[in-house]
Amino acid sequence: MTASESLQSHREQDLKMICKTLHHVTGISLFFLDRNGNVLWAYSKWENHMKNFFFLNCPYSLSSIQGQEPLYFSDSLHLSWMVIPIPARKTVLLLGPVFETEIIPAFFQKEMEFRNMSVSSQIHLLKMMKDIPVLPYLQFYQYMSMAYFAIYGSVPGINDVLLKHCCPESATTDLFEKNTGSIPKSHGSRLPEKLMLEGVRTGNIHLFSETETTSPSIVGTLSNGDPLRQAKNAIITQIALVTRAAVEGGMDAEAAYSLSDFYIQRIECCTVADEVYALSKEMYQTFVQQVHEIQTQNYSPIVIYMCTYIDKHIREVISLEEMAKGVGYDTYYLTTLFKKDTGKTIKTYILEKKVEQAKILLSSTLMETQEISDRLSFQSASYFCTQFKKITGESPLSYRKRVHSPK
Repeated sequence: MTASESLQSHREQDLKMICKTLHHVTGISLFFLDRNGNVLWAYSKWENHMKNFFFLNCPYSLSSIQGQEPLYFSDSLHLSWMVIPIPARKTVLLLGPVFETEIIPAFFQKEMEFRNMSVSSQIHLLKMMKDIPVLPYLQFYQYMSMAYFAIYGSVPGINDVLLKHCCPESATTDLFEKNTGSIPKSHGSRLPEKLMLEGVRTGNIHLFSETETTSPSIVGTLSNGDPLRQAKNAIITQIALVTRAAVEGGMDAEAAYSLSDFYIQRIECCTVADEVYALSKEMYQTFVQQVHEIQTQNYSPIVIYMCTYIDKHIREVISLEEMAKGVGYDTYYLTTLFKKDTGKTIKTYILEKKVEQAKILLSSTLMETQEISDRLSFQSASYFCTQFKKITGESPLSYRKRVHSPK
């Protein structure tokens, strides 16, 4: 083996190790392919199905790819892929698919039923779907960059990635049975968007404290081949939604739209996509803080602390005793003060907050009542249903049916 061949062998071993690590940590499938599409090695639970689905939807011919720039595309089912060309070896490294946002299984179920897919095919697709990770574009780009570094010893800039949104007619082919049909476009689950806007409307400064807020979750391709323009268009759309939510939360309309204009102007001055997404986080936090201050402006500092504590721990069992320890007062004093400032008991306030969260989960996911009850730390599913109906006037299932019924 020559020195050159030995070096190449070591690099491939390093690449395999990184790809194996990425697959086991993130769930991303990775394929090392020759230009004819043959798999040289792969890390994927559904190797054949994933590879076939890629070739059904890929807008590129592997043999025609030139240069070393990474390629990105999303297909008609909103599955996203990254391709790293390796011209010197006439190979490519394929990463994916991933979902950029949470996708409701009912979307796929509906399409499969529409296309008269067999039960076995439906089972295969739904099983495969559970193993496809949900990764925002920037995170997917960062994982791709790790593999790219193992190949080339450098990291590609985010603007070096060639983007293509693909919804070809061939994408309607049945992955398992090759039946034809039409699949309408979907933007998947609206849960992240609803949570974001609920955070603004309620001035909940802790709702997204541990959640990615640097990019909007529910967007399509707004600018083909231009990541910077895509980022700007996406965040400007986000600003419009956040501004309206802030007005609904009590912020003066003139002040809200002036703040909106301020951030749009700053975004238009950005020169890289990362700068745009970083600015979107600042924008979101500013609007939330403004609404929070407006909604609590007549509260005493102790009650403001209690409201903030409740927002932060809304999915937990909230203890009045723990709150009392945090401020150094007894529970009776806190209960009296809270009722005086808010007009509600602490228990009622907490239940209303939990029910608002439940309404979002009922309207944006397929979670069962028991799962929602557990997630929000209710005593039991029956207690959750009782309190939900007491506050909203309808049962959780009736609420879900109403919000999902055609207008």
